[in-house]
Amino acid sequence: MIWRLAARSLTIVVVSIAFGLALGLHLLVLLVARRPRERREGVVGAYAARYCELLGGTFVKAGQIVSTRPDIASAPMRKALSKLHDNVGPFSFPKVREAITAELGAPPEELFTELDPYPVAAASISQVHRGRLADGRDVAVKVLRPNIEALVRCDLMLIGALARVVALIPRARTLSPRAAVQMFSEAIWQQLDLRIEAENNRAFAANFRTEPAIEVPDLVPELSGRRVLTMAFVVGSKILEGERDTEQAQALTRAGFRMVLKMVFVDGLIHADLHPGNLLVSEDGKLVLLDVGLVARLSARHRAGLIDVLKGWITRDIELVADGISQVAFYGHQPADPERLGVDIERLLDRYGDRPVGEVNVGDFLADMLRTISQQWARIDPAFAMIGLAIGVIEGVGKELAPDLKLAAEAMPFVAQLGLEQQRQADEARAPN
Repeated sequence: MIWRLAARSLTIVVVSIAFGLALGLHLLVLLVARRPRERREGVVGAYAARYCELLGGTFVKAGQIVSTRPDIASAPMRKALSKLHDNVGPFSFPKVREAITAELGAPPEELFTELDPYPVAAASISQVHRGRLADGRDVAVKVLRPNIEALVRCDLMLIGALARVVALIPRARTLSPRAAVQMFSEAIWQQLDLRIEAENNRAFAANFRTEPAIEVPDLVPELSGRRVLTMAFVVGSKILEGERDTEQAQALTRAGFRMVLKMVFVDGLIHADLHPGNLLVSEDGKLVLLDVGLVARLSARHRAGLIDVLKGWITRDIELVADGISQVAFYGHQPADPERLGVDIERLLDRYGDRPVGEVNVGDFLADMLRTISQQWARIDPAFAMIGLAIGVIEGVGKELAPDLKLAAEAMPFVAQLGLEQQRQADEARAPN
């Protein structure tokens, strides 16, 4: 382990120095040429994305997480880093065969009547192959990358050491770097056990069983384990690919928005690796949720606070928004400057009120909200970045498919339903036994 850690550390140092020098020279040229700040930030993002790709594994996943954090990276940087979702090379089929044989106790040719040697998707942790069972079912077979555990263990040790250094900077403590790394470490270890993804799959399937417009693929438990996961193969297209008529585009946007609202405000179980590549449209028009290995969970108290924020946003109730933020970000304590917080919330409501999806930039809204909270020296729970990711993805989809839909108007029936449920629970709590 020591030698592996030393070798990995040396690799990271060499790559970091090379990229640092190249980036510094590139930025110097842009400064001399007086290129705008957005162009320079985009270049930084592009270098960071390539840096993560070269180091692979954990760094790719870290870059993907940063691409969802408007409180950490600017919009041009996040745009460049978001490309990491689709730029990961596959590993060889002999390694796939070896992993399946070791995990399931038999070679692929004995378990599947067909198994395509070329993956249909390759990510930083695993890749997926299409296969067929003896009963004719088409399946997707996910296999972990070889030696990924050792690589992740080394990387997390190094990232953890860096987080401890960053935490010494007073202003950086607001972003909870050590807590963020701890959360990231727990999440990535969970992704290295595909049995956990199978449990998440069952949970999402149960949560959305009453939602006819949303589908979660069926598992094949007898062909699944820690390093291999088999589920139904869904024939369809990525949500932003193919032609959609107006009616279908609006229906998909509504389904996606309702899906995220239910995740956040009802279930407290959020798909934390949500991007357009993980949203398919099946042949019968359903929105299909894929790749549920990484999730974030919200407590009932946090969900209640977020419900207040949502209600306050729709009704323009500044006090209600402030109370919700207090529960979410200040853990029930008073902010440093409540009057200033109220003024900032009013400004946010004026700027991001009831406007069409095509006119609202959720990334900017999240950045402003997080900036407002950090000015009060609140502790920001890293789990809320996942909420921003989920909402931001649906916003992006909405801009592409149905830019005239209004988020607030679409949320109103859902909020009304939540209000009735809260009232029912309160009445039951007050009722005598």
